[in-house]
Amino acid sequence: GQSAAYLRMIARVERDTNAAEQLFVLHRDLGELHQTRRLDPQASIEHFEQAAILRPNELTVREALANLYEQTDEHLERAADTHRALLSLDPSRVESYHRLFGLWGRLEEPERAWCVAGLLVGMGEANEDERLAYERARPGSIGALAALPIESWDDRGTEEDTQLSRVFGLLYESLGSDLGAMSTEELGIRRRDRLDPNTRTLALSMIKRVAEVLGLPVPDVYIDRQREGLRVLPLMPPALGISPSMMSGQGARELVFHAARALYALHPKRALAAIYEPERLELLLMATLEQVCDQPGPALHPDLPSEEVTQIAAQVLSVGTALKRSLDVKTRQELSELLEPFASGEATPDVGGWVARKALARNHAALACCGDVALAVSLVREDESGQLPLGRGDQLRHLVSFAVSEEHQSLRARVHGALHIGGRSSAA
Repeated sequence: GQSAAYLRMIARVERDTNAAEQLFVLHRDLGELHQTRRLDPQASIEHFEQAAILRPNELTVREALANLYEQTDEHLERAADTHRALLSLDPSRVESYHRLFGLWGRLEEPERAWCVAGLLVGMGEANEDERLAYERARPGSIGALAALPIESWDDRGTEEDTQLSRVFGLLYESLGSDLGAMSTEELGIRRRDRLDPNTRTLALSMIKRVAEVLGLPVPDVYIDRQREGLRVLPLMPPALGISPSMMSGQGARELVFHAARALYALHPKRALAAIYEPERLELLLMATLEQVCDQPGPALHPDLPSEEVTQIAAQVLSVGTALKRSLDVKTRQELSELLEPFASGEATPDVGGWVARKALARNHAALACCGDVALAVSLVREDESGQLPLGRGDQLRHLVSFAVSEEHQSLRARVHGALHIGGRSSAA
């Protein structure tokens, strides 16, 4: 029959190493044939799985697999994993959140189900069962927050991201004040606006607790009457600025979210992404390439007008002088090894992308620390501070995708402990 004909074509095409696209179509179509005619559900799954391997980002294939997996108790875990894969491709798929809520209920994973219910509440898409499930286990007051080793908070980026983080971390630690930064006066902040670390306020208490959770020292904190919210101030070393309204108008869990989003950025590997524009970081990278590598790296913006190129060259030379003075032999050698792929032209550093991904990771840390998915979604949605270099739409899409990830589940459990119906968590 038709199924046998497809199998013969697949066997023939598999011998051609350049026929991946045709093979994808054959496996997809044979999967659909088994599914629509109810011939063999397991065969349908197997062919859709092969199609998904050949084209991982094909939504229709993932959707078909999710539907097939959900039909048997044996494949419920796979169904949940497939919906998470769908959400990584398209975080706006509200139907996948509803389905995940039901799947994790069937799998007796109440904490995961609660996180998805919280997402749906925060997005304004929850049905009555989801809203009740969220409210039943919604945490009340902030309990104990477990401190984690600092490496636990390293965001899972690409190899290039890891390289750039290490490069900028070494430069931050080596150059210090030579990097240059704004002054408190330029920011409209007076020296006497610095908060005494021993001041007993809820805001400062939450900042200290979050710094402990993240494994970071508590920075200087200033009252900032010029800008709303709680944010990183581009001083050297970086500090925090908090508006008067944030000092008195927020609950503990909201303050934990805002404090984590700011403090996460202050790790040496991430600090420069929070206080400098990508263009400034590119200049720093170009100067470092010239200083520590045998040949200058490729121009990051080869299409710039000649007068801008001349200006950049002068700035690179100026930064290079500071680098020459500040880098010791060991740091220079490590930087040379890290930057070799860029110096040779094997890779082009995506500094803007690195900055954006560090910013998104700040929201991830804030969600894990505050422990309330619905609250985190609403805070990002309502945030008008403009302190992250991304629009709220992009931030929300990445936040909801992270909320259903294994990484978030692990971090949340380690910081807050097990979630109990009734809203009480016990940190391990």
